[in-house]
Amino acid sequence: ALWLSLDDAALGAYREAVRLVPAEPPSAARATVLAGYAQILLLLPGSDAERRRVAEEALDIARRVGARREEGRALSRLGCMVAAEDVEEGLAQLRAAQRIATELGDDMADAGNREALGEMRAARSRTRLIGAVVVLTAACSTTGVGHGTSVSPPPPDQSPTPTSPVSP
Repeated sequence: ALWLSLDDAALGAYREAVRLVPAEPPSAARATVLAGYAQILLLLPGSDAERRRVAEEALDIARRVGARREEGRALSRLGCMVAAEDVEEGLAQLRAAQRIATELGDDMADAGNREALGEMRAARSRTRLIGAVVVLTAACSTTGVGHGTSVSPPPPDQSPTPTSPVSP
């Protein structure tokens, strides 16, 4: 697993592999080097557009040639990338990668996908929590909560209203 070294030599080796493995005819070998290249691009600073293009190409080729292992690897990389824009879509792609890893008995991919799914679910929960805090903070700033007032529970279909000052 050359991508584990995460350095310029590994990046260069993947670029060379992509150059050496012909794009036509589509092959599992091409999907393999593209999925590996997408992995190293995902882990190193660089262009999101290039990362996504490489992962999508790996996925397309893997599906065209019926290379399930490479399809799962590409889905896993793409799921991690897509999640930055659409967490639910990223989770869906990671779940698909997980199913393929399980189907093939690929324990390493299975473990990696499980970890990525767990991290993504945790990130989704944190994002929801942060969103709730932002909404609450905005509501508090407009209602005066936190500035010496309290909020009484609103009647149905009405907004909260400030009441008497809160004593310290």
